[in-house]
Amino acid sequence: MSKKTIFFLGAGATVDVVADAPTNKNLVKKALEDFKDTPQGKEIWYFISDLFNHREHIAVDNQIWNLFDYIVQQGKSVSPKYTLERITELRNSLLNLVIKEFKKSLSETTTINTYDNFVNAILSSCSCKKRHF
Repeated sequence: MSKKTIFFLGAGATVDVVADAPTNKNLVKKALEDFKDTPQGKEIWYFISDLFNHREHIAVDNQIWNLFDYIVQQGKSVSPKYTLERITELRNSLLNLVIKEFKKSLSETTTINTYDNFVNAILSSCSCKKRHF
């Protein structure tokens, strides 16, 4: 019986192919930084700033998804200023920015190069010989 290698790939595997690719840990932060001057970026930053009483340095991470999801699941407005519909719009805007972030970081490479680079990065991390998948 021959010996086989099995790979379990997580969300960070893309970084081996595209160094600037976002990971789950920095996805929201990176999207908001890269698109902070867009209308969607500005509205989300304003919401976050408003939420934290306009403090100067606000740490932003993926937990904002939890806040949006919780409000939507509860089906209740958090304030007269941020209706349920507005929160849903903000959540969708953030999702749009995240998609733009992926497109931006992955546009640096072609699909063929991505596949080859990905397979080569995996194979170079072990003693495997290159195979065509």
